[in-house]
Amino acid sequence: MILEWILFLAQSGLEAITILAIAAILNTHTNLPLVKVILYAAITIVLSAIVEIIQPQFYLFFSIVIIIVAYLIVKQPSRKFLGNYTTDILISIGIFLFVRLIVTTVLGLVNINLLTNRYAALVVYIALSLLFRALSSRISILVFCETWYLPYRTTILLTTASLLFLVIIIRDLAYYHSAVFSLSGATHILLIILGYLILNVLLGFSLIATKRVNEQNKAVIKYGDYLQNVVDWYREYIHDNKNHLQMLLALNRNKNGSFCNEGINNYIQSLINDQNRKTDTSIIKDSILISAMLNMKKEYAQQNRINLQVNIVNSLTSYNIPEAELIDILTNLINNAFEETEKLEPENRRVYILFDKNLIEVSNTVTIRVQNEGANEFFTQGYSSKGSGRGFGLSRVLSIAGRYNISVDKNLVEDWLTFRLEFCKPD
Repeated sequence: MILEWILFLAQSGLEAITILAIAAILNTHTNLPLVKVILYAAITIVLSAIVEIIQPQFYLFFSIVIIIVAYLIVKQPSRKFLGNYTTDILISIGIFLFVRLIVTTVLGLVNINLLTNRYAALVVYIALSLLFRALSSRISILVFCETWYLPYRTTILLTTASLLFLVIIIRDLAYYHSAVFSLSGATHILLIILGYLILNVLLGFSLIATKRVNEQNKAVIKYGDYLQNVVDWYREYIHDNKNHLQMLLALNRNKNGSFCNEGINNYIQSLINDQNRKTDTSIIKDSILISAMLNMKKEYAQQNRINLQVNIVNSLTSYNIPEAELIDILTNLINNAFEETEKLEPENRRVYILFDKNLIEVSNTVTIRVQNEGANEFFTQGYSSKGSGRGFGLSRVLSIAGRYNISVDKNLVEDWLTFRLEFCKPD
């Protein structure tokens, strides 16, 4: 009996140390100094002994809580990093349980008696602990985890938990197969299945959030070169403003040292008037990405002899839509405008973009055919000015606009086609 307890406590301590080794691979900041590792293992052993004596119904759940509590007691992280460290330990526990399941399955295939042998379990735990400790010293593995684990730890946690619940369901179905219709057995399984479904719903939301972040990252990559051009321009703009201020200081006094208020007032007024006549680059302070996209379109327009004008009356921060989705809408509308104008002679190729309060307009000159046939077909999925079955841009505009309650109207006046986006006022 005493020997059995010693083996159990040693197994609990090795289990805790192995999980800590896995966590150190995933995130090096989870590591602990030797003294704290010993304290962490000791707390785990004491709490595991208590749970072993009580033998609660949800034994695995309590075992997981023990590991997390023992680690947080020793680590004592700040509130800012509490969630991250807890996530790291939870994922480490999931990996450990999965590896243990594989090892025990292999041992069971070799000799079924090994599954209940404490000495065999102790040897397995020692081997796993040494293995993960060795892996935690490999720089290549640490770099890999830093690149692919840390940015997506929440999604990985939900995936790990989902797989863990699946393993528990399979295990408990096997355990309760003879009493699955009893009250206790059925309740136990239904609770686990419910937890599994909830985890998968959370996983779905996490994947959606990750997809949106990736869309933002793709926009940054796509317009990276233009972002640099915008930054260079902005530095030059700041430099010019400094020159304006120096001019103000010079105008502040005339030759005899007296104030020259009239000259200062006139100069300041000219600066105010100039600010009121905003150009496309004035949105830099609102949206670097949209500025980069517009610079890219401006360069394309110059290369293809298209007269592109952008008038910005209102700040882009007032539009109630994520930046990546707004870029998607603008890109589609501007691309379609360019495609249509390129059918005209160079002197008739004109595109005009207006950013006003709660509305955006993209206008372009059109061919005689569009003037005669009208613009109704432009919103048909599959329509393209390039040819049949190639255009999904405008239907995508409608799809995105529908999600954010944006009204989209088209208007054809003589040789000008205008797409008008009206945004709901932000709360």
